[in-house]
Amino acid sequence: MARILSQCVTLVNAESHKYLVKALDELLTNGYDKVMDTATDSRRGRLLTWLENGTAREIREKAGLSPARLAERVGDISRVTLYRCESERRLPRNRDVAVRYYEVLAKLRDEQTGTER
Repeated sequence: MARILSQCVTLVNAESHKYLVKALDELLTNGYDKVMDTATDSRRGRLLTWLENGTAREIREKAGLSPARLAERVGDISRVTLYRCESERRLPRNRDVAVRYYEVLAKLRDEQTGTER
């Protein structure tokens, strides 16, 4: 439980506070296993790290993609939202979009480094 709360605290910013409160309420009401998807949360956490340290933008730029082109690859995200995620260092609100965003970036990074996933 302490690990979960620690992760939640690292994800808090002014905009996500109400979502954190809702998530914690669901967690306490329904239990960890019913609310959290560890694999999804891990990918979202890595995406947040990449957004915070500028890696997400670097990967996109090395791939020669504009925010609009990357948004097309991710799907269900506008170029404006993707740009805001990079510049404001925040996750997309939709969990599935955040996971797809991470997966597309991870694939691009692997192509750039010649690594297989």
